[in-house]
Amino acid sequence: MVDESMSAYDEERTSTSMKRTRPVRPRILQTKVDTQLQMKQNRQVQEHLIAKRDPTLLSNSSFASIPEIHSSIKRAVIDEMRFTTMTDIQAKAFYPILSGTDVVGRARTGTGKTLAYLVPALERLFHLQSMTLFQPDRDVGILILSPIRELATQIQKELETLLLYPRSIPHLSIQVLCGATSIGKDIAEMNRRIPSIVVATPGRLLEHVEQTKLNNGRHFGRDVMKHTYMVILDEADRLLSMGFQKDIEKIISYLPRKEKRQTLLFSATIPEPVRDIIHTTLREDYILVDCVGHHGEETNVQVDQSHIILRSMDDYITSLVHIIHHMIEKNQNQYKIIVFFPTARLVTYFAHLVQLVLGVPVLELHSKKSPGHRHRVYDTFRHSKQGLLFTSDVSSRGLDYLDVTLVIQVFK
Repeated sequence: MVDESMSAYDEERTSTSMKRTRPVRPRILQTKVDTQLQMKQNRQVQEHLIAKRDPTLLSNSSFASIPEIHSSIKRAVIDEMRFTTMTDIQAKAFYPILSGTDVVGRARTGTGKTLAYLVPALERLFHLQSMTLFQPDRDVGILILSPIRELATQIQKELETLLLYPRSIPHLSIQVLCGATSIGKDIAEMNRRIPSIVVATPGRLLEHVEQTKLNNGRHFGRDVMKHTYMVILDEADRLLSMGFQKDIEKIISYLPRKEKRQTLLFSATIPEPVRDIIHTTLREDYILVDCVGHHGEETNVQVDQSHIILRSMDDYITSLVHIIHHMIEKNQNQYKIIVFFPTARLVTYFAHLVQLVLGVPVLELHSKKSPGHRHRVYDTFRHSKQGLLFTSDVSSRGLDYLDVTLVIQVFK
């Protein structure tokens, strides 16, 4: 029914607009609905199979069922990341983190530890902002320490995905601080706006907290970081095994004392050095969320594993070449293989050898390569449909490579 007060111009414009609008054909709409339903059913079937083979991996909780998760975050997790059911570590760590308690999270590699702390940490930051305890563009609300640049970049991308739908979500900026970028560019970005969330490797962050002074006269360490409400040590066992303990202790000395901040520590293993950092960094009433238990297995049950004992280096060469050649022939254009070596020198040696013998390109990723090269290789392999990656322990844990068909670990 048209309002009689509508002008002739409005009537003409409405009529023209109605003529130009082509209605959605029912068949196309139904096809779209059927496709979305099929995708949802496929995800549910996959999750059911995973849960059946490894009942400790998935929980009985879904992201959609948690009322404390913002609707925009839920949309990003379900529609963009394609996750519906929470893993065990995600379900068990959510409410302790949301409450502001210090948490030690232990779970096997590949069980979603990153999302287990990111989702509740963001919700916690939204809450602090609503109480005006956190001010975007002035304070760093969350600091995430990562052992390597590639993992820091991956965390940044997950954060950007979670914040993809900004409707009614406070604007939060993210900055990665690691050795691959120039300090000058880091400082220019900080002068433009203080990041709400910093994802950093310890070495580069320590340079900033000790030396960086911003244009407004504020010292990054003494003035900016002293208001940080949450610090997250990701892959803590690797952070310490790579020799970052002293750097971490110096960085934490610039943060609010542990009674005034929330500290989260996530790790696949908790050896003695990690217990020491827990004692010095977390409050005594921290909560341990252990999804590994006494079995100590770090790999998912759903991953088939086998091993071969070789007698000499000659056997290493022939066996490795044979296995890779067999997998390439078997899978044709569907292979995606990662081979881990104990040293960077072995990565280079075997990469050149396999390229020469099999005539297939091999990507190299190890600590002797520049950060820029490592990032390009990581991105290339991650988004490739097929490929062969030879790497050292710089990518041994935490990095998310898609659709990998075979992983080979070469020991000395």
